[in-house]
Amino acid sequence: MLASAAALGGVQAATSFYGAMEQNRAVKKSLESSSVAAGTQMGQTRDAAALEATKAKRQATATAGRLRVLAAAAGRGEDFSITNALDQATADGATNVTVIDRNRDNNVLAIRSNLAATEARLRAGYQNPILAGVSSILQGAQTAIATYGGLNAISSAAATTPPTPAPDFGGGFEGQNPWSATP
Repeated sequence: MLASAAALGGVQAATSFYGAMEQNRAVKKSLESSSVAAGTQMGQTRDAAALEATKAKRQATATAGRLRVLAAAAGRGEDFSITNALDQATADGATNVTVIDRNRDNNVLAIRSNLAATEARLRAGYQNPILAGVSSILQGAQTAIATYGGLNAISSAAATTPPTPAPDFGGGFEGQNPWSATP
């Protein structure tokens, strides 16, 4: 009895050890894929910001070009008011690029923050396989001891309890069926 309980505890320990190892492998794969996904997302964010910055610079250059054409068509050249408008177009373009760069940086920080939170949550799932196995052995031993103690109590009670005599219904029914309709 005790040997079978010990064997069962050993099987439980091996199963727990293997389960913890598999859990750790799954956590490691999840961490790797989260890191790859965050890197891809940051790259896409940077690419999108670079594209928007290029568009903003081209728009500022196009606006300045239109202002020069209008000034030339009006025969004014680049006087003070046109120079101010050109400066403003250049400043607007630079401001747009700055905003795009800040948005990119904020998005990258948000991605990194989300990655750190995901990694922390995943790392909480790591298990120590040895502790899982030892814990299983202890649980198995506790179950075996409780089962062994219960079986001992039952066998002790059965050995010391005298047999119960058959019930006596007070006579008068010998040879008769007390359940039949005829006496």
